[in-house]
Amino acid sequence: MTTPPPWPDESVFLYPSLAFADSATFYAPELCSRPLFWMPPAYYVFLGTIFSVLPFSLSLARLTSLILIIAIYLLLTSISYILFNHNHNVILIALYFLDIRMIECANIARMEALLLFIVVLAFRLYLSGILIAPTILVFLSPLIHPNGFFFVIAFLCILIVNPVKKLKLSILSLFAVIIFIIIWLLYILSVSNNFDMFTHDFAIQLQRKADRNVIAYFNDKRLLVIPILLIVINLCNNRRMLLVILLFYIPGLLIKRIGVEVWYAPYEIVFWLFASFVVLNIARNITEFIIRKLSIINIVVYYLIIALIVLLQVRYNILNYHDTSELVRRNDAYIENEEILAINELIISNIDNPSKPVRVRFMPPGDGLLFRSETLQPVFPVCDCSATWDLTILHWSNLRTQVDYDNLISEYSDVPKDYRVVKYKTQNNDENSYSIWICY
Repeated sequence: MTTPPPWPDESVFLYPSLAFADSATFYAPELCSRPLFWMPPAYYVFLGTIFSVLPFSLSLARLTSLILIIAIYLLLTSISYILFNHNHNVILIALYFLDIRMIECANIARMEALLLFIVVLAFRLYLSGILIAPTILVFLSPLIHPNGFFFVIAFLCILIVNPVKKLKLSILSLFAVIIFIIIWLLYILSVSNNFDMFTHDFAIQLQRKADRNVIAYFNDKRLLVIPILLIVINLCNNRRMLLVILLFYIPGLLIKRIGVEVWYAPYEIVFWLFASFVVLNIARNITEFIIRKLSIINIVVYYLIIALIVLLQVRYNILNYHDTSELVRRNDAYIENEEILAINELIISNIDNPSKPVRVRFMPPGDGLLFRSETLQPVFPVCDCSATWDLTILHWSNLRTQVDYDNLISEYSDVPKDYRVVKYKTQNNDENSYSIWICY
């Protein structure tokens, strides 16, 4: 297992996915003594379906995010071709996708990659003149993550700006609409039958973000580009389509600045990418108006604008590309396979009855994903104060940040000295590398 180290969020999302793969439910005893309503279930169903066919591993879960990000890149190149009748924007799209936060999104098991894929796919279908399929996809997106509601509102605005003149429903489309309604009814029924749990879990999510100063995140001069673009768009011949592009991706900007989560950065990145598309489209309108017949000059001007955007990024770091994220900073092995075997032996030596599944609380909690087996059940009590476990494993590694250890240090102070066992391993023969395990 290489870096980035397992993240606690991955535990919260992967255990219900495994529960769906094993029993077609979302009850994950690793997290709580009851079903969790921490998030909508579509991501659990997506990963659970994969795990029902392929054996579980954290690497496989992360690989799905990478595949989705690659698919998004390909969809965006296709969208660029529809908007511009060429694929000259491949370099520009690659610039945005090489942002460190997009790389993080491709290397962690969270739902951002799936939600972005669904939304970008919906927009691609919409540009092709299809309406029912993208509408269904957009309206299903909140079942992946509540952030999907931002795109639902944007899509409704698009239908107002660019209304459908004539709608034909085929038998297949009608069937898809029925399935869509059934899916939402099933989720609503599940929430209504467990409304107390839903409100409790959702309140924890809101409380966690209640102390954030959202207004401060809108104090950014780059946001002036939005009203400027809206003004200039009205001077273009294809202003309706440019407005549709902006409307569809403005939610990406709002999600990052209202949600204020590091994981939401890819939404904003895609917004700025489409803002760049709009700028290029406006520039093409201007150059075509000034010099309609000089196609060579038109292409030169176009590439000069792309070069200018790249230079602005390099000079002023608009995308924060050089953000020194701790999640992807090393290629060292976080945990070696032999180290996992050694810790499993350590666990067995500390329990009285190794024949039954052992409940082990790992700190940091994401480590439990690397040890889950038929005989070992990791415990990560998200909102269950009554949870019990047989053993606690504390793990220190130079490949984690101090932030990861805020809770770990306080936990370590309560370790009973009589039951402390320490395993030490130097990684890659580096004196500064260490991996310390404490079991009690």
